[in-house]
Amino acid sequence: CILALVVILGLLGFLIIVEKQEPQAPLLIAFVILMLYGRLRGFKWDTIIDGMRTGLRAGVDPLVIFQTIGVLIATWIFSGTIPTIMYFGFKIISVKFFLPTVFIVCTLVGIACGSSFTSISTMGIAFIGISATLHISLPLTAGAIVSGAFCGSNVSPLSGTTNLAATTGELDIYKHIRSLAWTDLPAWIISLVIFTVVGMSVKTASLHSIHVMMAGLKAGFWISPTTLLPALFMIILAILRVPAIPSLGLGALFAIALGWLHDPTTTITKVTHLIMNGYVAHTPNKTINLLLSRGGISSMLTSLSLIIFALSLGGLLIKFHIIGAIVDKVEASVKGLGGLTMATALTCIGVNLLVGEHYLAIILPGESFKEAFDHHHLPRELMTRVLNDVGVTVNAIVPWSVSGVFIAATLQVNPLAFVPFAFFPFIVTILAVLMGFVKAKSAKEMAIN
Repeated sequence: CILALVVILGLLGFLIIVEKQEPQAPLLIAFVILMLYGRLRGFKWDTIIDGMRTGLRAGVDPLVIFQTIGVLIATWIFSGTIPTIMYFGFKIISVKFFLPTVFIVCTLVGIACGSSFTSISTMGIAFIGISATLHISLPLTAGAIVSGAFCGSNVSPLSGTTNLAATTGELDIYKHIRSLAWTDLPAWIISLVIFTVVGMSVKTASLHSIHVMMAGLKAGFWISPTTLLPALFMIILAILRVPAIPSLGLGALFAIALGWLHDPTTTITKVTHLIMNGYVAHTPNKTINLLLSRGGISSMLTSLSLIIFALSLGGLLIKFHIIGAIVDKVEASVKGLGGLTMATALTCIGVNLLVGEHYLAIILPGESFKEAFDHHHLPRELMTRVLNDVGVTVNAIVPWSVSGVFIAATLQVNPLAFVPFAFFPFIVTILAVLMGFVKAKSAKEMAIN
């Protein structure tokens, strides 16, 4: 099992990181090799196919969400929502404080919507557009977007992953969120300081290019506070606890209706073309055309193929008990209470690297280590904090994971380029492990006294 895992990870690492290839082909090659390995071990073809199906079932929701977000992006450009955010962003954002502003705003949107994906696909696209105009590093901006979006989603009671972590530990959601404050708040402050310091040294474009961009946006799109209504509508749906898929679909429909009210000549053929192929900007400004020609179902198809291969590979790793064997070895090697936290975190990281699915990165370690935490008389919130801080956020910095693929496709930034600047996932992971050792030490002192 371990040898098969080493071969697969070595292959993926060499082709994706060293050779810098797109992940689809390496994942497909690894998937085929793993199928052959399973057959040599005596698994029947029906069992192998069932393992693939099991992996895909875990990703049905993310796959549909991907497609719906592609539609949302296109419709929000059509309605003028994203161009308006960009336009007013140029007016109010201080260049020196651009990066910390991006980080703060994406955090707030993540909290309000309870979704890192929604924050990235709306405010993230607008900030990427502003960043390109200001000549600020796109990977650096993407790092600030990802850090803020995942931090906000982490501590939001509306977040699906946060609720899943609490449910896995059988905890009240607000008790779980209070435990996150011990790690997420310090990680947020440290990240903010880093983005502020880095942002102060950033050199930007001239004011003339900014004015040209603003004029181009105003000439090519409906720029008005009215166009922000779809964003407000999405926040209301989040507060009402409407699930992600219907929320995104209704948000796109609302934007279409708003765009049609502004331009009643819009035909149903144009709307369906928009949904399928995305929005195509036709303005005199080539930069605007490049930045705001995106979205649609077709824009997500390449990413969907990657997710399908990754989930299928993960399903086989589970079916062949390769992941189970690793978890068993990790559990057996645990020594001390701090080691238990470390083992849970490493398992979360391992599931993200091998399966690439953040829901499984919560469920598998949670179910595996739940009894161990109870045995050591450790509070469940210590475990659920690790599931959230590591299981969810690490997913954002794995290039072939659900989140990594989504971020790259939406922001159009190579994951290997933005990952080093996604400071929050790294910092909160380290703090989650350190807090485990701190809690373990205090628990030991209490036992002695």
